[in-house]
Amino acid sequence: MQMPKINKLLKRHAKWLRSYMVSEGDILEIVGGFLDHRYGRTRLVIVVKDDNGITRFLPLSQLNLRTLAKAFGTDTSHWLGKRMRVKKIRFYPALNAEGLILEPIVEKPDSESLQAEIEKTDWRPGKYGGEIAPSFKLPALSEVLRRNRTIEIDEYVYRLSRSGRSVVRFPKAGR
Repeated sequence: MQMPKINKLLKRHAKWLRSYMVSEGDILEIVGGFLDHRYGRTRLVIVVKDDNGITRFLPLSQLNLRTLAKAFGTDTSHWLGKRMRVKKIRFYPALNAEGLILEPIVEKPDSESLQAEIEKTDWRPGKYGGEIAPSFKLPALSEVLRRNRTIEIDEYVYRLSRSGRSVVRFPKAGR
């Protein structure tokens, strides 16, 4: 008796990243993405490249989507080239399946790039004093402010507005 060939079965699933293809601590780089409308709801599928240079599709769970959006912003066009680490491989008993928990790798911007970003932005007077600018025009500064509530650069103190849509700056006290 001759055994059947399974090449077609293996190739059919080769483009999707599965939990058995990675291990905890592996680093993935985002190289693209698209929206998938199957299964009755829309979900974001990102194209990732692993350490071996192999690209695969990774559908994002709501948890991973929120985590990456918090770290990289909601504009996915800025996600290209960003990297993330497989933090944990979790088993979901209700689904009888495994899923990945991702951790974004965020490079800290240097003070020179923050200063250049601040100088090129048009600041306008704020409603309650100080000056404000939209946070999408200051992505690196906004990212730092999400982690640290306030920072001081030169003669100003910077913070995010309550909604996170604006960066607010005030002169330091005593100046």
